Amino acid sequence: MATSLSALQRIHSILIFLSGTFCFSVPLSELYYSRTDSHPGVYAAGLLPSANLYPPVERRTVFDKDNDLVNQWLMHFTKEENRAWVQAIIDRSAHYTLYIREEVLVRNLPMELIYLPGIESGFKSTAVSKSGAAGLWQFMLNSISPYGMTVSSEIDERLDLVKSTKGALEKLTLNYRTLGDWLLAVAAYNCGLGCMERTITAAGSRDFWDIRHLLPKETQNYIPKFLAFARIGMYPERYGYSSTKALPVTWSFIAYDKTINLRILSERTQIPLSRLRFWHPELRNDISPLTNGTFMLKVPSHYSDIVIRTVNSPDFSGMEYFVKTIERGDTLFSIAQASGTTVSQLLEHNPSLKPESLTVGGTVLIPKHSGFKPPESRLSYETLKEYSYYVVLPGDTLWNIAKKYETYPEYLAYWNDISLLHTIQPGQLLKVPLPGRTE
Repeated sequence: MATSLSALQRIHSILIFLSGTFCFSVPLSELYYSRTDSHPGVYAAGLLPSANLYPPVERRTVFDKDNDLVNQWLMHFTKEENRAWVQAIIDRSAHYTLYIREEVLVRNLPMELIYLPGIESGFKSTAVSKSGAAGLWQFMLNSISPYGMTVSSEIDERLDLVKSTKGALEKLTLNYRTLGDWLLAVAAYNCGLGCMERTITAAGSRDFWDIRHLLPKETQNYIPKFLAFARIGMYPERYGYSSTKALPVTWSFIAYDKTINLRILSERTQIPLSRLRFWHPELRNDISPLTNGTFMLKVPSHYSDIVIRTVNSPDFSGMEYFVKTIERGDTLFSIAQASGTTVSQLLEHNPSLKPESLTVGGTVLIPKHSGFKPPESRLSYETLKEYSYYVVLPGDTLWNIAKKYETYPEYLAYWNDISLLHTIQPGQLLKVPLPGRTE
């Protein structure tokens, strides 16, 4: 009972549907939920003892109070020309620090780790580095598999607040258990655990400051930079920064067991679509795939009531569909390309569909994506005679050009005598339909 009371008293909350009507609040780290066999759509939930999930580690500060290198970075962060930049990071951090704090507390980790995203991503959930690391915690694609994150054409969970935070703290905890020192553990987050172990072996020391000169240059500065920023993050007023410009956000997490389109949720709740997208940066096209039978909607707690009422409404459908008649020569791939979706989404929304044997005259439900309006009918190529020219820009694909001109990528491929899978190049001239000529 003591565990439950302490959990309910915490700031951070999660909301889980029970029979579509009930919900309760506990820290996400201490909760599990699973679909019950007797009532489809009903989720059973309960508290998990934190100690069983996360055996305690030594809780201590990682500050070095009189370190000259840390003080140099403090001076850098407090220079007049850097103040607006640092304040912006502090303001952005307000969206995430309460949630990260709960995850740090439940694992009994050093509180300074809350501010590691400050030097990793500047607390930008959509940050992508030159090397391809992404999200608040800057995960590389090749490092996500142990931490339950998925990257696909539909979702990039490196950008998901919950999954990336859990993954980062698990990685840091593993580093600590392996190396036995928090400065080494945090440094290994930057350069890699293998690199750190090799450096320790070569140096014959486990003191970060002793072996610092043997580490990659970025890692040499990583620890003092982190310690300086963490100190500012924990005590902003002490260094002349405001902690009140952006109010800390408490999050509610709503388990929804169907696919949902953020645009539809926006229309029904009157929450601006831009906000829903900001809260769900992991979704590539506003539509949630189902992972393990559910998707976790993330909203600031003061929006939770309207979202719960909306998704529990009997007339609410999280998706809208086009109905396409299958024609000779159609494949799931070509249908997906032409409709701005993916083969996996088509299969998800058409469970009886057999990709290897599409039936001409049959129908396919195509989930509507924001801003996509396909032609009402597929006109023959021969009726589309008038066209202009388009200069391909970096990042262009046949699909996004077709979407811009409200046509099909197959048409662009046909007019330009190329394959649908052909890679177009910046500067290339493509024939495109004149506005209104495909109607």
